[in-house]
Amino acid sequence: TPTRGIASGPVPDPGDEARTNPPCHLRPGKSAMGRRSPTTGRSPLATQPPRFIYFDAGFTLLRPWPSVGYHYAAVAREFGADPDPAALDRAFYRAWPEAKRRAGREPGLPYGRNLQEARAFWAEVVRQCFRIADTPLPEDPAFQTALFDRFAGTACWRLYDDVEPALGDLDARGIPWGVLSNWDPRLRTVLEGFGLLRRLRALVISSEAGAEKPSRHVFRAAERACGSLPPSRIALVGDDPEEDFAGARAAGWQAVLLRRGEGKGKEAAKDLRVAIRQLCPEL
Repeated sequence: TPTRGIASGPVPDPGDEARTNPPCHLRPGKSAMGRRSPTTGRSPLATQPPRFIYFDAGFTLLRPWPSVGYHYAAVAREFGADPDPAALDRAFYRAWPEAKRRAGREPGLPYGRNLQEARAFWAEVVRQCFRIADTPLPEDPAFQTALFDRFAGTACWRLYDDVEPALGDLDARGIPWGVLSNWDPRLRTVLEGFGLLRRLRALVISSEAGAEKPSRHVFRAAERACGSLPPSRIALVGDDPEEDFAGARAAGWQAVLLRRGEGKGKEAAKDLRVAIRQLCPEL
């Protein structure tokens, strides 16, 4: 789940792409939750190439695969239920943002600070998802545990095709990079499963940092994690206009907005390698 961390099963039909890469207005906390998107995809703050590049995780490096609803239904079948994956997937993109808005924890930290609090948050998302889909929720408490643990590995996620070539370009040039994401602690095991954890130089997860993007606090934590470079020499590539692009600019960072498959924002990058070249033209 995003926290935004995707097993055996049938190959999804082409229509699943819209669900595995939902537009911003379907992502909780994203720009279409009533905020206006910036008009440009590149920060004007840059005078020199960045010395460190952070990437958002969900819908920037990886996405649910084949869909969230597919995995919810698959685990539910192990507990005797037979829900419709498509109905659960549609319900998820309503239940998730609603749960974030209603989370009773500290403002800006809906997933909590640890796995226990994250389990409680996602259990509520699952309950609301099944309610919205008008589908009986398996009563066995082990169902929630199995579902939460399933999303802690690579079975539920897939890297975008351009991720390995793009990160390989940075590794070959010796340009350090990391991940800065609004996620719960499971992101660490997801990235480890994809072999990225050993390659990145810094990992900043909102639940561990105590704040979510676009809070200035989490950007300052990321600055410390990459060696306290000047903010103007750090960059963030992400898919969200407010959390990633505007948040980074407000922190004094360079930023590139990545808009995968949406056809919006003519100056926004639609490929990770293009985004990186906007920051480092020599690549």
